[in-house]
Amino acid sequence: TVIGGGLGGFSLAHHLADSDFEVRIFERDRSPDSREQGYYIGLNKEGLAALTPVYSRIPDLDSLLKKSQSMVFIITDDNLKEYFQFADPESKLINRRLLRSHLSKGINAVSYTHLTLPTKR
Repeated sequence: TVIGGGLGGFSLAHHLADSDFEVRIFERDRSPDSREQGYYIGLNKEGLAALTPVYSRIPDLDSLLKKSQSMVFIITDDNLKEYFQFADPESKLINRRLLRSHLSKGINAVSYTHLTLPTKR
């Protein structure tokens, strides 16, 4: 059982499935795209390496990552005047929703249930 169908939960589910575990994911969202979670996510070389074993389970994941651009860092002052910028060719800037959609492929046992946590009184 994996709690959470985000990027980490789906990645973990694929790694467990590759090790012959029966996997079921429980996700609090109503559907895979019911909540915005930021438009892009930056993955460094370690994050990209963690996805490498998943490529065999999701053939179009590799093409998504190859189409993604390298991350560019821009250093500015308080008025957004640019001082300098540099690119990290080993990192990728990836559309978070597309990555989550790709990672959800191949995991058949996903329960989308809208859960609310109790509030403190």
